[in-house]
Amino acid sequence: MATRGSSWLVPVAVCGVAAAVGILAVCSLRRRTVAAVAPAFAYTWKKLPREAYCYKVNKQWNRDTFPKGFLTAHNTKVGVWAELTVLSGQLHFHILDGKTGLTLASCAVGPEERAVVEPQQYHRVELAGPVEAVLRFYRLPEPDGSKPLTTPAAEQ
Repeated sequence: MATRGSSWLVPVAVCGVAAAVGILAVCSLRRRTVAAVAPAFAYTWKKLPREAYCYKVNKQWNRDTFPKGFLTAHNTKVGVWAELTVLSGQLHFHILDGKTGLTLASCAVGPEERAVVEPQQYHRVELAGPVEAVLRFYRLPEPDGSKPLTTPAAEQ
C-alpha cells in the first residue's frame, strides 16, 4: 500500500492485449501522473480549470455513509467537473475507459489530497479502510460570464 509521497505500482489495462500481459503503471502521489511501461499510454491526473466554480457540495461521508454507487463505474456529466477530497483515511481512485470499463489509471488518495474528474470521465472509488471525504461539483462560467448555481442544461 502506498504512503503519501511514495510511488505505487498498479495494473493498467489499455486494451485486451495490455490486460493479458499485465502492463504496470507508476503513480506518483505528488505529481499525480501515471506513465505506463508501454510507450503508447500515459495518463496525467487532472486539475480543475482556474475559472471553474463550485455549484454543489455533497454532504460529508464516511465508511458507513459512503454512497455505494461510487464503487461501480460512473461518470460526470457534460460540463461537470468533480473534486473528491479525502479528509481522513485513504481510498483508491480509478480512472476507467468508458467503453471497455478497463482501468486506465489508479492512485491512492490520502488526507487533504484531492482527486479531480473531468467532464464525462468514467471512474470509480475503492475504500481502503476508515475514511471521511466530501465531493464537490464544478462547472465553467457561461459565455456571458454568469455562474448559475444549478446543474448545466446538458445534464438535465
